[in-house]
Amino acid sequence: MKRKYRLKKNWEFESVILSKLQVSNKMAVIHYVPHTEVKIGITVPKKFEKAVGRNFYKRQMRAILQSFNIKDLKYKIVIIVRKNFITEENFEVKQKMVHKLLEQLLNEKN
Repeated sequence: MKRKYRLKKNWEFESVILSKLQVSNKMAVIHYVPHTEVKIGITVPKKFEKAVGRNFYKRQMRAILQSFNIKDLKYKIVIIVRKNFITEENFEVKQKMVHKLLEQLLNEKN
């Protein structure tokens, strides 16, 4: 995922989360706000892992997002990883669950 598609500032994350628009499953929660282009931020709560582990799961999530055509999304998105994402060892299962969430997000638009 290219850097130009990322949310970086704390206030950007807060504004998306406070919008109350979300889709979720057991792997992650996706908060979103309609926008002219796609911007994505990924968070892993501190209580799950130390910094090295949190960065690993963020990299995994970015790899999953690269396999999905995110340019079709016209949202600011914040993805909050849940504990099941961390405990699940199979990457393909993670990928399938996150893709289902993103499809659900696209279907909510229509």
